[in-house]
Amino acid sequence: NYPSTAMKRILKLKKWALTFSLLISMNAHSDGYYHVGSGVSYMQHDRSYNDYLLLDLKAGLGYELTKSISFELDAVLSSDGISEGKVVCDQQNYSGQSCDFAEQIDRNILAASVLYHHHFRSYRFFVKPAVGIAKSSYQIVITNDQMIDNKIVDEESKSFITLINAGYIAKDKHRISGVVSRLFGKSDTGYFDYVGIEYNYLFDTRWDF
Repeated sequence: NYPSTAMKRILKLKKWALTFSLLISMNAHSDGYYHVGSGVSYMQHDRSYNDYLLLDLKAGLGYELTKSISFELDAVLSSDGISEGKVVCDQQNYSGQSCDFAEQIDRNILAASVLYHHHFRSYRFFVKPAVGIAKSSYQIVITNDQMIDNKIVDEESKSFITLINAGYIAKDKHRISGVVSRLFGKSDTGYFDYVGIEYNYLFDTRWDF
């Protein structure tokens, strides 16, 4: 015998009630927060003559789903990486002369992540894998006293990036960690990867969703 229509409705209501109660119990531990930070990163670039040390500024929003798991959205702005020096010109009419050489890279990131933190004895550690979009640029300018700027490379691209961040949380406010990226970029700008260290401060001010 198949259950009646009324019985089906009761079973469906029970399922919805159970789902709703689970969401409520999860949300009882949930609130939002934000953080700001800074750091340094060592950037490698397959088309550059040099590697670069960049200063990073970071801001993010977080949503604490449980006592151990949070979702975060971060924006990372980096200083320009610049390398300057002298080269032998190879441009027409200036071949063989000494020219000033300037090479510049730039990297900005918007990333979403899942943060898992865990207490071990009196310490609190975390790991934070992330995926996002990286906006990268690469430029080379060669000049001398007789010619105007000659941009022989001036490219910009957006590409997918994956990161992993791991470290230590002190007093629920101070987050100290290391970060490493997978290879990212495109053929027009070249390909990048980096490692770095960063510090983030988590604000006490929180709001309930």
